[in-house]
Amino acid sequence: MAVLLQFNDSETWTMQQLEEITQMKNELLLQVIQILLKTKLIVCDDDENSLTPSSVLTLFTAYKNKKLRFVETTYFNIYLMLTESSWN
Repeated sequence: MAVLLQFNDSETWTMQQLEEITQMKNELLLQVIQILLKTKLIVCDDDENSLTPSSVLTLFTAYKNKKLRFVETTYFNIYLMLTESSWN
């Protein structure tokens, strides 16, 4: 969640910037980024298995999923909510 929240401030980050801001270990950050890339919440020109500190990660603003949805507010561009059906 700490990584995803950074995209409230900017739609584009490098791996190095995210590592510095979140203060996560590189191995853990890489795992989180790979999950976000697989779910297509973020995109990257580099292959997800060969990310470097200079790899640029961009928020995929056209994301659509029936189970997850975006709720936009003034300061939060990203806030994921489970749909009402999954609360039951």
